[in-house]
Amino acid sequence: MKKYGWLMILTALVLVSGSIGAVHAEIIPPCEPGQQIGYPAVVLCEKLTLREAPDSSANAVQTLKYGDLPIAVGADLPEGEKTENGFVYCTLGDSEDSACGWVNADYIFINPAWYVTEENTPVYAWNDETAPRVALLDNGTRLPILKEEGSWYLVSLRGAAGWIHSGRSSEGIQTHEVASDIYTQEDIASAIDTIRREFDSHWQGCTLTEIYYGGDELTASHQDWAERNNADEVIVLLSSFDVDSTGGIDGSFNPDSTYSGWSWILVRTDGKEWKHVDHGY
Repeated sequence: MKKYGWLMILTALVLVSGSIGAVHAEIIPPCEPGQQIGYPAVVLCEKLTLREAPDSSANAVQTLKYGDLPIAVGADLPEGEKTENGFVYCTLGDSEDSACGWVNADYIFINPAWYVTEENTPVYAWNDETAPRVALLDNGTRLPILKEEGSWYLVSLRGAAGWIHSGRSSEGIQTHEVASDIYTQEDIASAIDTIRREFDSHWQGCTLTEIYYGGDELTASHQDWAERNNADEVIVLLSSFDVDSTGGIDGSFNPDSTYSGWSWILVRTDGKEWKHVDHGY
């Protein structure tokens, strides 16, 4: 696979979201152009053959395994890596006697950024936290980033791929505590976190700036929403968000505007996870 241009502008950082739904990880940026003979490439499949010529029938030089880091010769130069017939010319080291040869370009990723977990981290089948979890990464796991989409990273998983949520959308979002005789602050925080994830995953063109509990009276007036959704609890949140020049999601909002007092209705049963069922004024 070819390197993505946007990866070149990443810088090393630690992503720490707000106090609700925090996600911690280190992002290691791609290599900068320098005096190296090429950029490192990561092997994405279980086994990959380094061959004498750019042909699948050419003699094998060595078998590489998932996660190995051959160097794509010349990839740091303006003309790019040396390619031929869908193969990339690589070396396995920077010394004169290092093994060299050709690998199938479809099974490597040149000069990726790296995602390094700093806590146990779930990986999802697609970029939505309601999607099935396909893996749970241990602290310290390092994976190549194949793509960045909004606040999600697509990472390689031993021949497959999965999505990790960066948690960055929580930065800069204001919230404040509203007293309740119905719910604990933990219950309220869980509902807020549900909407933060929903907003971050699906509300392109909009920036959530504030979200908080709407109060017991407002929530009680929406109890019928629990009944119509076969749930036993309902909660109402209020929010503010900015809309960019695109008009948001599908262009249905006023471009370059701010919406305040926007409500979110969520329900749950037996204290399980909150489910977003409606929103609006």
